[in-house]
Amino acid sequence: MFARVGTLLVLLLAVLSLAAAELRMVYHLHRHGARGPIFKDTDISGWNQMEQVTSVGMRQLYLQGAEYRQRYKDFLPSEYDASAILFRSTYFNRTISSGISFIHGLFPPGMGPDIPDGLQDSAVPPVNYKFDFDKLNLGKAAMPNKLLPIPIHINSNDTDYIARSFDICDIVLQYKKDALNSDQYKKIDETFKGIYADVAKAVNLPVEKVDLVTAFHVMDNLLADYYDSRTPLIDYSTPLWRSLYALYNVSVIYFKYATKDQVNFYTTRLYQDIQKLFDGVVKDPKADLKWSTYAVHDSTINMVLYQLGITSWECILKKYQDGNFDFDPKCPYPCQIASSVMLELHKDGDKHFVRFFFEDKQYPLGGEMDLEYSKFIDLLKPGIASDFDEKCGVSAYKKVRRGEIPIWKVFVLALLTFATISLSTLVVVGIMKLRNIRSEGYSRF
Repeated sequence: MFARVGTLLVLLLAVLSLAAAELRMVYHLHRHGARGPIFKDTDISGWNQMEQVTSVGMRQLYLQGAEYRQRYKDFLPSEYDASAILFRSTYFNRTISSGISFIHGLFPPGMGPDIPDGLQDSAVPPVNYKFDFDKLNLGKAAMPNKLLPIPIHINSNDTDYIARSFDICDIVLQYKKDALNSDQYKKIDETFKGIYADVAKAVNLPVEKVDLVTAFHVMDNLLADYYDSRTPLIDYSTPLWRSLYALYNVSVIYFKYATKDQVNFYTTRLYQDIQKLFDGVVKDPKADLKWSTYAVHDSTINMVLYQLGITSWECILKKYQDGNFDFDPKCPYPCQIASSVMLELHKDGDKHFVRFFFEDKQYPLGGEMDLEYSKFIDLLKPGIASDFDEKCGVSAYKKVRRGEIPIWKVFVLALLTFATISLSTLVVVGIMKLRNIRSEGYSRF
């Protein structure tokens, strides 16, 4: 009896300790919302807006932001604070639009600022414009409905190594070639070959043109139709849909990350970014940053899930081969439309720990639900390649554009280079003049 009481006390103390823990920062990745198809070779539904986020996608991310506003209402600032909140996006319309939709959910209309007293009549746009009507409707609000325009930071496609290294590194083509020419690819293709004829018939494609890649493209289009409430050419309640969906979820990871070595390479800059932001909070009790959101792609989130062992193409393939289509927390399907990953940094006493969430479900890291911070940093190390810059082809020019090399260092380096060249030139000229003087001297004898 006393042993049971002791166990209960230990559990109670643990629960109270976690309840007292302080949330310090949230690092959030979300995929864009529902969009048009990506692949034109299998546009079987006649979409006008390929790749663009749809109205459904906008609402998905708005609602996600609204949910987090409620969930983290005691943590998020009541007003936007640029030092506490960081929003970023990849350089794609669908992620930018989705990121803006999320922001409007997290900081909804009604949170915008007012015009200072006495300046309402002065805030006239510099155009020939009838201002009185809008002024009367706006009242003191700076924007209609007190809308709050919040900046979202964007890197160009060729320098976004945090979220898109899998598409822009020099080694990408070699990795893709290795994946598509491997024996493993042939085995995956053979596993799904039995459905290719049915897929071709359903979407009116020549049977000889349907392979693993084409079937993947077809499913991308069917999913776009599904999220847009269009009648799909393959009924999603049929075994063919389930099989094609399994193929899609195997391929969406395998085509980018055929091996753990590849995914360990690609996660480098993302993991460095997570560590950099978390370190800043851990080392400074008064750090301002509380929230970081990055609007990304399925491949960005999938590389995290695969690298951390949350899921893998191998386990999804095994489930399919076993005829198992049920949800398995040890092998969830990878990133879907509007999926999100969240890393919460907490402080309990003088210690920090990290919690990991995928689609609102908490998953263990390193076998622990609350992973001590130093162990978390150790967990990331295999996913940080020491030769990333060399293999990826990160030039000094790109580092300057990304802000990794401060511009003042570039000027100092340029000045030092100029000074070195100038000094070298003066020395060479001096030596040549000295030789001329000596030659003239010798010629007199």
